[in-house]
This record gives sequence, C-alpha cells and structure tokens, in this order.
Amino acid sequence: MPDVVFVGLSHWHVPIHMKAVLRAGMRIAGGFDDDAAMCRDWAGREGATAHPTAEAALASRPDLAIVTGTPLEMPGRLAAALDHGVPVLVEKPIASMTRDIVPLAERARRESRFVAVALPHRHGPIADVPRESIRHFAFRLVNGPPQRYRAWNAAWVIDPAIGGGGALRNLGLHGLDLARSVFGEGLAVTGATFRRWHGLAVEDHVMVHLADAAGRTATVEAGYLHPAEMGSDFEIRVVGADAIVIEAADELRRSGADGVTTRQSLTPLHDRYDILMADLRDRLRDGRRPAAELSDLVAAMTLADAAYARGTTS
Repeated sequence: MPDVVFVGLSHWHVPIHMKAVLRAGMRIAGGFDDDAAMCRDWAGREGATAHPTAEAALASRPDLAIVTGTPLEMPGRLAAALDHGVPVLVEKPIASMTRDIVPLAERARRESRFVAVALPHRHGPIADVPRESIRHFAFRLVNGPPQRYRAWNAAWVIDPAIGGGGALRNLGLHGLDLARSVFGEGLAVTGATFRRWHGLAVEDHVMVHLADAAGRTATVEAGYLHPAEMGSDFEIRVVGADAIVIEAADELRRSGADGVTTRQSLTPLHDRYDILMADLRDRLRDGRRPAAELSDLVAAMTLADAAYARGTTS
C-alpha cells in the first residue's frame, strides 16, 4: 500500500486530497504543518505521524508527497521534495510569479522527477473529445464569494502580493491549462476583462479570450460571484465540426449533426480529485509521467500573465 505524506495541512484542499488518497487504496502515513498543535491533532485523528519539519516528512521516504501551502511557502517545500527525490503532487499556483516556478520546472525536467500538478479537469470527459475536430472551447468556473477564503484561514488568496492575482490565478488556471491541452502551445491571449464587484484588490470575475493561428478560439471565465458560499457554476463546452459537447455539473450532453442530443451521467464534480489520485497511483506504479506537470503549470501561468498584461479592469 503506497504511503502518502502531506507537506502543509492548512490548505482547504487537504481534506479533498485525503479522501482521494484513501479511495485510491493508499495510506496517509504522516504530515507536517507550521501549526504544530494542529498537526499533532490531525495526526492523532488519522493514525499518522506528525513530523516536526517538512524535511522530516520528506526524509520518511513516502511514495508520494502532497505539497500545499501559500505561494510564500510552496516553492521551498517543492524544492525540498526534489532534493529528497520524492514523487510529488503539488497544488497550484505554487508561487505568486511565474518566474519563481520556472527554475523548479527546469530542474524537475532535467532530473526526470515526478511532479504532478493538481489540475483535476485534465481527467474529465472533455479530454476524450478528438482534438482535431474542436473549433471553440469554453470554460466557466464561478464559485462562492471571496470572503470564504478568509473563513478558511486563506486570506492570502485575495492578497495580490501573495496570491499573484485573483480569480484568474486561482480558478482560471484550470481553464487556461485545459484550453492549452486542447489546442496546443500555439494558443495566445487576445483580450481579457477583469471586474472587482466586491471592491477587493484582486479581480473577482474575469473573462479571457484566446485564439491560435488556425483561427480556433477559446474563452475562460472564472469568478467568485456565486451567491452561495459553497456554490459553483461550472461548465465546459467544446464546439466541434460534428458535435457540440457540454459538460455541466454531473452531466455530459452531446448534440450531433443528426439533431439528436444524448445525455450521460458523470462522476460528481467534487469527486474528480479521486480520479486524479487514482491516475497518479497508476502512473507511479507503471513509471509514467504525470498527466499535468510543472511545465504545464508554467504555460498556464504564462497565459494568465498575458491576460493580466492585456486586459482591462473596471
């Protein structure tokens, strides 16, 4: 049974990853957090080891380290994992600035390290739509209001000096990564509109427009405008030569040239991390590369940078 350690326990995705680890048949072996008392309490509940430092957690030689934290903490934690040669699943965005991730991505590539990025939409059904048929791609993820990050002890998410941006840097990276995986490296930002409905220093809604040299287009929408704290408005749409495929909530709809629309039930959206974790387990066992690596995150972060540079804010 593969052993997993958590380097950083305060991130709001940790419970999601813990559930996914157990469902994948892996063992939660230990963890570390700067809050030592919280870490001890967590370890007691989980029957795991509370490590005094990140180095100690990594030195336990787990089969996988799940690295989380703020963008101020994560680059160092990830570098330490690379030092120890431990396979990693890391939360995005890792750092506030793209330039701080590039050396880590180059090192991981140079040393052939296994560093997966938590981009679970790579494992959704849209990934199976033939790329050559797609003419337009649209991604929308609008979650609850930004105040929830304060309630989760994660106010850094809405602090541009730490988070590196707002809804685009947090939620929009999922869409930018998926658009790039659909259309390839030639995708470029053509415009973006940012709004600050909550009067914060970061955007709480953004619409990014992209295109490639072949004229194919994409839009990525992200925001914190859902009225319910845990609400989420999610949709991925691809317009192809032969069909329109829409993934919304827990359903996949396909409308073909014959005018027939078919519907298929999907794994609930909040369980997509389970699919990601099972995929990681299999890739580690088989010696394959992760589905989304640091170089993919750098590419998505670079598109976000271009959107911030080209966009207008109101």
